[in-house]
Amino acid sequence: MLAKQRYLAALGEKVKKSRLDAGMQKLSDVTAKTGLHRNFLSKIEDGKTNPSAYTLYKLASAIGDKTLDPAS
Repeated sequence: MLAKQRYLAALGEKVKKSRLDAGMQKLSDVTAKTGLHRNFLSKIEDGKTNPSAYTLYKLASAIGDKTLDPAS
């Protein structure tokens, strides 16, 4: 597995764990707070897309996990 693929897979796992730890069982819970499409969130959690820093900021704010925010 390439380094980028490993990174994206690890990031996706972290986003999903943070979401579940915050009690957000459904992706639609995050969609309602971020305005991001459910399919896009699914791709992030599956490690299939590289989210922008601003997308990670939006996720960190919605989920309440500052460790997802690259600027923190």
